[in-house]
Amino acid sequence: MLASEEDAASSLEPATPTSSSTISNRDSTNTDRGNASAVPFEGNTYIICERSNSKAIAQRRDKTLYLRSSLVPHDDSAHWLCTNSRGYFVFQNLHTGCYLGHERGNGITGQATSIRGWELFIIRRHPRGGCQLLTKYGWDVLWAVTVEQGELRRQEATSDTYIWDFMEV
Repeated sequence: MLASEEDAASSLEPATPTSSSTISNRDSTNTDRGNASAVPFEGNTYIICERSNSKAIAQRRDKTLYLRSSLVPHDDSAHWLCTNSRGYFVFQNLHTGCYLGHERGNGITGQATSIRGWELFIIRRHPRGGCQLLTKYGWDVLWAVTVEQGELRRQEATSDTYIWDFMEV
């Protein structure tokens, strides 16, 4: 190899860092909540918390959803396994085995035991940290998962729509 080829080849090799560094996924305003700015990925389990008050989406044995104010260690009622179906995110509750989805109206439910179109979600990272949790409405509209009067709902997505933190378990 010629000297100029050696120089060119060495410039393509990744540089060895001269010092170690750590990149943190913690949001600077939510450091007490662990990895609050994680972006969901297939195969991982998450606690999905409303950013404004840290309440987590949880499910009772009777399959009703509620917002839980406190988390108990080893209680999987607020643990959601993230999987994939047709390129969309799907969230299965580890407590009941049911899937997060939406109803014919504007409600969010956890009744489904199999994955259909109403159990498919899209996650959009928000510039202020956290993520928007979006679901399809019809063929071409995305609606956001929100909370109204303590109930999980869906409404037309805007830039100021609810922000959720996905804390990896």
